[in-house]
Amino acid sequence: NGSPPSELYTTMMTNLGDVIYYGSIGELIEPKYISNFGMQLKLHSEFALKNYYNIYFDNSIRDNIFLPYSCKINDKYYIVPQEFCNNYVGSIVVYGESVSECIRKVEKCLSKVDGIGLETNIERAKYFIEEILIKDKNFY
Repeated sequence: NGSPPSELYTTMMTNLGDVIYYGSIGELIEPKYISNFGMQLKLHSEFALKNYYNIYFDNSIRDNIFLPYSCKINDKYYIVPQEFCNNYVGSIVVYGESVSECIRKVEKCLSKVDGIGLETNIERAKYFIEEILIKDKNFY
């Protein structure tokens, strides 16, 4: 259960339950995906290392937000600090028919998320995608 990509699998795989169940009894079931491409952007905050972290997001993107170590109190989401000093506060997960569509969706979702010292690697991710993956036109 790695992170990423577990959040992406749970969003994109339409037969995840069957893959897990039949795999547990020794039968191989090929996964079926809702789309050809997916993207997961991890969210971080140094504030979350030692503090309960209140993360805000528009309810319209709730299905795109994955929150580890979280609790909901009075309609507010909090990330509980961890013993192992983890600044990971969540992920935005999207899928689409192209890499560029996924980038647009992630950026749109990101504009609807906020929290103290919230950081992402969106620019680094876009650079990696544009400079490395896009050179192989089959990825775009």
